[in-house]
Amino acid sequence: MYPVVWWITTAILFCVLELFTASFFFLWIGAGAAVTAILAIFVDKPLVQFSTFAISSILLVALSRPWARRLSGAAQRTANVDALIGQSATVTKVDETHPFQGYVKVGGELWKAESGDQSGLKMHGSVTVVSAKGNVLVVKV
Repeated sequence: MYPVVWWITTAILFCVLELFTASFFFLWIGAGAAVTAILAIFVDKPLVQFSTFAISSILLVALSRPWARRLSGAAQRTANVDALIGQSATVTKVDETHPFQGYVKVGGELWKAESGDQSGLKMHGSVTVVSAKGNVLVVKV
């Protein structure tokens, strides 16, 4: 009967751990341990128990992800640079050796920028941010 107690304890620990998160992740691992505890009453083979625990936990987590996302309603937060896409910017510096690269001012901040089609940037010219490559803005002249 010791494996049953061990699996029940594991299930309780994962459910308590879930109380400190809001991800619905540890809850399903705890449910996998509970399923394994029921199985351990009838099957005394550790390999079967650990396999059941792994498979049931993975399935429960995988099947619950869409449901948990809908329930939590957490909106994706865009990165600072992604929030600049579509905004107008003013060219503040043009690289002399690579005239399609330079710096632009958008939203009161200076950003490194380059022209998406490799056309030259014009000092104090207006451009539109079309995308970002890391922390470099890709602009359209």
